[in-house]
Amino acid sequence: MSSKSSWPLLLLGGTVLLAAAVAAYFAGRPSAGRKAERLTVCTHLFALHEWAARVAGPDADAVLLEGSGGDPHTFSLNPADATQIARAHVLLLIGLDFDAWAERAVENAPGGIQVWEARAWVKLREMGEADDHAHHDHAHDHHHHHGHEDPHLWLDPDRAAKVVEELGARFGTLDPSHAEGYRQRAAAYAAELRACGKEIDELAQQVNGRLLVVFHDAYGYLFDRLGLKLSGTIQTSPGVEPTPRDVTEALAKLREIGQKVVFAEPGNQAAAEAIARELGGPVVLLDPLESTGFAPGQSYLDRLRANLAKLKEHLP
Repeated sequence: MSSKSSWPLLLLGGTVLLAAAVAAYFAGRPSAGRKAERLTVCTHLFALHEWAARVAGPDADAVLLEGSGGDPHTFSLNPADATQIARAHVLLLIGLDFDAWAERAVENAPGGIQVWEARAWVKLREMGEADDHAHHDHAHDHHHHHGHEDPHLWLDPDRAAKVVEELGARFGTLDPSHAEGYRQRAAAYAAELRACGKEIDELAQQVNGRLLVVFHDAYGYLFDRLGLKLSGTIQTSPGVEPTPRDVTEALAKLREIGQKVVFAEPGNQAAAEAIARELGGPVVLLDPLESTGFAPGQSYLDRLRANLAKLKEHLP
């Protein structure tokens, strides 16, 4: 056979090999519509993920969606997230409008998925007049908000304990063969969470009644328990850079209450540092416990206790 006549056969052989390789690759990948063999729970919030993982132990999988490395208020699904949700049994959310992205994800999940909202398992904090003023004191208000109920329930470890206990019961219902393990792990972790709650109550005896300004109004549950009064915020809308007017008003509030330290958040330090220069005080980072980006590898309770230590040290 001439070299010229062999070209079609070579091309045909290469095409067959390529097709076989592609088929083998996709055959080895999990089907987007096939549920995982083990109980699998997805969420986009650091705190919810840790609670679910502690209850799951070795018997189930808790998946933190990739987009959660940024601000959960502006979370959006990527293709990998969509695949994870399609294979999961449960999508664990906070509820209210904190998880607006989830509706479409659930609609597009083949085979159905249970949606659990933690807000239904605890008594939610009503955002009072001070909170509403902190969020909406501009006549031209265009800021994002969560209605009159505060979604940031993970800042209270006693509410966290109730969510954890509910997860223990629900995991057991979906996976009865491991129900006792889920229940025991939930009970043990809930006890750890409530112990931290007692530490908050002890600190409240020292700081009750003090006024403060923070970067983002995410700490209402914690501040209520500490007896702290929010006087104002720097960022009036989550995920949106403070305007010059926001900064000016926050600076006036800080001077009014005599607060020298600027409580900021990771990734939003430019405005805080500018204000700190005006005040002649330091910038101290408070952790909203929303993403893994603040303190990689540290636990929920470690991060919550770090907040308590900073407040104790730096409150005016």
